[in-house]
Order: sequence, then structure tokens, then C-alpha cells
Amino acid sequence: MHAMSDRARPGLLALLAVLAALAASCAEKEPDDPISLARDVVLVVFDTTRFDRTSLGGHAGARNPSLDRLARDGVVFERAYAPVPVTLPSHATLLTGRSPLVHGIRQNGTSRLDPAIERVPERFQQAGFRTAAFVSALVLDARFGLGQGFDVYDSPARAERSAQETVGKTIAWLHQRESHERLFLWVHFYDPHLPYEPPARFSALDPYDGEIAAADAALGRLLGALDDLGRLDAALVAFVADHGEGLSDHGEEEHGIFLYEEAIHVPLVVKLPRGARAGRRVADVVELADVAPTLLARAGLPALARCEGGDLTPALEGRAAAERAAYAESHVPEDAHGFAPLFAWVEGERKFIDAPRAELYDLAEDPGETRDIKDSETAVAARMLAALNAHRARLEGEAFDAAAVRLEQDERRALEQLGYLGGGRAAGGAARIDPKDGIRVYNRLRAAALLVESDPAAARAEIEDVLRLDAGNRSALVQLERALLALDRRAEASARWQEHLSRDPGFLEGWLRLGALQGQDDPAAAAASFRRAALIEPDSYEAVYNLAQALRQLGDTRGALAAYERALALDRSAQALNALAWHLATAAEVLDPARARELAREALRLEPGQAEYHDTLAEALAGSGDLAGAVAAMQEAVRLDPNPLFQQRLADFQRRAGR
Repeated sequence: MHAMSDRARPGLLALLAVLAALAASCAEKEPDDPISLARDVVLVVFDTTRFDRTSLGGHAGARNPSLDRLARDGVVFERAYAPVPVTLPSHATLLTGRSPLVHGIRQNGTSRLDPAIERVPERFQQAGFRTAAFVSALVLDARFGLGQGFDVYDSPARAERSAQETVGKTIAWLHQRESHERLFLWVHFYDPHLPYEPPARFSALDPYDGEIAAADAALGRLLGALDDLGRLDAALVAFVADHGEGLSDHGEEEHGIFLYEEAIHVPLVVKLPRGARAGRRVADVVELADVAPTLLARAGLPALARCEGGDLTPALEGRAAAERAAYAESHVPEDAHGFAPLFAWVEGERKFIDAPRAELYDLAEDPGETRDIKDSETAVAARMLAALNAHRARLEGEAFDAAAVRLEQDERRALEQLGYLGGGRAAGGAARIDPKDGIRVYNRLRAAALLVESDPAAARAEIEDVLRLDAGNRSALVQLERALLALDRRAEASARWQEHLSRDPGFLEGWLRLGALQGQDDPAAAAASFRRAALIEPDSYEAVYNLAQALRQLGDTRGALAAYERALALDRSAQALNALAWHLATAAEVLDPARARELAREALRLEPGQAEYHDTLAEALAGSGDLAGAVAAMQEAVRLDPNPLFQQRLADFQRRAGR
């Protein structure tokens, strides 16, 4: 080998420097490499989590190591917007890519997502993925239509459960899966919701921050389990919040009313397979509707047939995209409190809020939305209002009907306690109140609702004060009823509803509540109230079913039969089937044990764990002469609910059967 001359060495060093620079340049172009498709897809949603109170948004008080991990390994979207500051409608958008203008869900606990709307989990299920959802709150129960397309849909029987409980169930399911199975998993943590009661280990933090930290800890357990099972590296993990929280920034302590940044600006992180594009941050405006098409695209699945959202792959890859706008709305002010609804349009750094007193903000200069510039930028405000109205008009033409959902009494009370159900305002009262003017009344009423169970007398006093200010406030009447019942003053609650309905006779919910209060002591009055409700809304299952119950109690056997049949036609539910079966099995004037038997069996196919339905079947079988079958059905009823009445009925059937 020949030795290198001193003259040649500098030239070679220069060449090596050039080659090194080229190598570095190639390394910097790594983001242009194709992103591999995800083997598994995991969607994690924190409830009620605003972007600026997480480590992703630079909050100094945040303790979010799991979110930090996702941010290091994934892509952070700095300007993601929720379509509604309410849990159920926002999740409906997440799972369908459809705007609330189209899917029609505007509130918690009242409507069911139309089955004709295609869901993301259906696409994964059709592609052979195992699909599962683990949610932490009653407001996301499967009856509201989100369960379609999931093999497993696990939700709590009570109002809510902790993130740790939910993640424990999730991890148990993961360990049951075969390694070759591909998974689509949705996990929802409700912890950051009021009341803020973080676990002891986060008690040194601000309570709201502590709740987010608790959800973050559960996220850490989930990521650890996925890693231990060898699934995390090849998976896409999307983290997002459904909406934010007011924290009194604009007078709203919680969420659901306003559309300011604290309510709809949410965190969004996408961790791609193999850590692709790790550490990237995207400043573009995006929407929660974009999540659905992105999950499908990154798993290599066909796009949804109709979808307002867009695939975020170009943004994930760092490619320039056309500037987009974000739409948001809230009908909670109108539906629950009688205020005007709100609509928002975010375009670049400008945000327009359509209200009785409209608002325009420059988010770059005024991220806290403290200086309304509508009067100084009238042309911008007019253009954005026109764009907002055009968007609404276009999509409202595609709207689906969201069917009403029937809640059991204990479930209704749980949602009322959380402040989700209300009645708006009497038709004769003030209309189109700007929520900016109504927020103080709302906050007082919300505080009273939370106080009902612990101090009903104080809650009542506060609610009465609200009613002195706003006599037509239906939501206040709902909360007053709760307080009076807690004080064991049923008759007074009934009288207050009668007084209100004399001024507000078109309030369906009021007549239903009055009838329920009257039912125990005055079935005739209850029947009259339920008839009034049925006149207001002939297709109200609750009105017709309760009318049937009241007529039966009055001894009007044939009138009750007609009402039971009508209720069944409106909703072929287990409750309606069982009630008609019991009537046909026990009411001598319309006795039909054979049909009662078939109806009871149909009810049990829907809800096999209901002891009451087995009791109905036993009665029908006995009426048909099948005493052995009656004994067997009654034994199952006693096994499910060994109360003294059922035990006595079992003994009677056994005696009649000669046992």
C-alpha cells in the first residue's frame, strides 16, 4: 500500500466532509420515508382535558409523564378543536368523522346515534380486527349508539368509574388476546371531570391537574402493557380529549355552555408505528372529525363513505396542507337552560363566535380571548359569519335523526346530579338570552345540583333564589324536585310542578315528572298527567307506558291493555314486553297466558338477568297449565333475587305442582 502524500490529504478530508454532509442531509430527509401501516390501533380519550393544562401545552403544574412519552414518540397537534364541549356528541364525532350537524347528537343522555351512520369500529371489525371499548362513564353507555362495531363494549353500571378501574379491565382483555390478532381498542378515562378528587399521590397538585395526572398514570399502565405484550412499537396510538373545562376563565366553571378556547381547544397526539416522525409538532388547525379517517388510513383500511373529517397523514408526514377551518357548536345553553345556542368558526388565527352578541378574537395576539375585535374588524367578522352559516346550511341538509333514549329512574337521577339533564325555559319566559348573561344563574344552579345529596336544605334555598330571578327556568324546577324529595317533601314537589305547568302547559318533561310524583298516592291524577304528556308528544314511550301503569292501578284493564300495546309498538323493549306479558297473565278481563308466555320469553332473550321477568314467565306458564315450567322459572327468579316475595311465590308454585 502506498503512503498518502501531504498534498493529497487535505483534498481527501474535504471530500470526506462533503460525503458526511450528504449523509447528514439524507438522514434529515428520513421523514420523507413512507410511514408503515399500523398493526394495531389504539384510541385513548381523556374526558374534560384542556390543552393548556397538560404538559403538551406547556403547563408548569402538569405531571404527565405518559403524555410526554407519547409526545417524544409521536406527533403533537397544537391546534385541535372539539366540535362540541360535551362528552357524547364529541365522541360520536370521534367514532364517525361526522359533524354534530349531521349525526344529530347535541347533548348527553337524551339521544342515540343513528345505526345508519357508519362507525370506525365497523370498518376494523369487517377487516378482521378484534374490536373493544372500555369507557368510564354512564354518558357513553352502549344504549346511546356508540357500541356498534365493537366485539366488547365495557361500561360502568354506575355514573362513572376511575381510570385505574377501566385500565385494569382493558389490560385483562389485552392479555386474553392471541398474538396474531389485530386489535382496534378505544379506552376512555373520565377522571378530570368535576368533582375534582385526585388520588392521594396527586393531592399536592391543583385538584384539576391532579385528576389529569391520575388519568395520565392509567395511560402509562396501558402503554406499559402494550409494550410488554410486544404490541406498542407497531401500533398507532392516538391520544385526544373530547373537550376542555371552563375553570371560570370566562365565568363558566365546567363545560357545555361556552365555546372559548378552554372548552374546545384540546390535546391531540398521534404515535405512529416504529416511532415515525417522532417529536414533530403541527400548528395547523385540525378537528376531532379528522381522527376517524386518519385511524383507518394508517391501518390501510378503506375510507368511510361519508365523512366531514380529513386524513391527517399529510400533516403527520410534514407536507404542507391547505388551510382549514374548524366548526364548533353548543346547544346545551338552549336545550338545558333556555339560552341561545352558540356556534364557532376558527380560521387561521381568527375565531368567530355567533351569539346574540357575536364575538371575534385574534388568537395569536389574544389567546385568552379577552379582547373582542368584532367592531374593529367588521369585514372579517362578516366573512367568517357567512362561512359559518354556509357550512351549517350545507351539512344540515344531510342530518340524521337522533332517536330519543329511555333512561331508568336511577340513571336519570345520576345524569341530573352530573348536571346533564335539564328542561330549558318556559315558552312564555325570556328567550334567546345570551349565555354570557345567563352564566351566573347557570353556575348557581349547577352548584345547587351538586349540593342536593349532601345538604338538600341549602340546595333548596339556592334553587328558590334562582327561581325568584328566573321563574320560567325549567332546569331549576328539576333540581328543586330533587331537593324536595331529598327532604321527604313529595307533596310539595308535586304542588310546585302543578303551579309551574299551569303557566307552562307544553312542557312534556314536567307532566312526566308530575305524574311520577302522583303515581304512588293518586293514580287518577297520575293518569291525567300522563295523558297530558301523551297529547304533547303522542310518540313518547315514557308517557304511554306510564299511562298504562296508572290505568292498571285504577282497574281500567282494557284501557291499560291498549296503552301497553301502544307502548310496545313505540319501543319493543324488554320493559314493554314484560309489562304487557304480566298484564295478560294476571288481568282476568283480558287473560291470555299463551301470548303472555311468548312475550315474557322475548323479554328474557333481551335481558336474561332480570328476576322480575322470570317471575312473569312463571305466572304465564302456570296460567297455561305448565306448573313444572312455572316452578323452574320461579327458581331462576329466586336465584337471581332471593327476596321474600319471590320465595313465597316459589313455595306456592311448588305446592300447586304437588312438590
